[in-house]
Amino acid sequence: MSRKYEKISKEKLVRRVYQLCDEENICPYKLRQLGKVGADLGKVSVDYENFSHTVQDEWGYWKDMLGVNQIGDLSFWGMSAGGDWEYPVYFIVYISNKKELRAYIPKHGNMWNKLTKEAFGNDEDADQDYFDSLGISEPEAIFSKEEIFEDIKKRFKISL
Repeated sequence: MSRKYEKISKEKLVRRVYQLCDEENICPYKLRQLGKVGADLGKVSVDYENFSHTVQDEWGYWKDMLGVNQIGDLSFWGMSAGGDWEYPVYFIVYISNKKELRAYIPKHGNMWNKLTKEAFGNDEDADQDYFDSLGISEPEAIFSKEEIFEDIKKRFKISL
């Protein structure tokens, strides 16, 4: 099922998120209480101890993924989270067509166990079973920025 979104500028998205957060420093715990973000993010179990949301946080995996981005006419805020024991999970925050703050966790190319719905690192045995089923040995073999962005394009049915 595709997600519906408000076609807004990146600048308007930033203003709206800051307005909802009541501050210019996004707190992941407060963010999860806004709109349907908590329910959306609750679909995958991940800790928010290590939370990244700005281009200054970009390194390794997240090069050109964090912060405010746009694909076609979808403006979104790329973020990641994970505990010290977990591989980080990438997600986006956007404004829905109902003007609600929402989140989406891409399935393809993202580092979480699709069977347990947890970030890798929470259940080593289940993670190993998952890797074995895919014929891989580590979570990094799953990560793909291209697949993540393709997942977003398909979920939102973005016209480029």
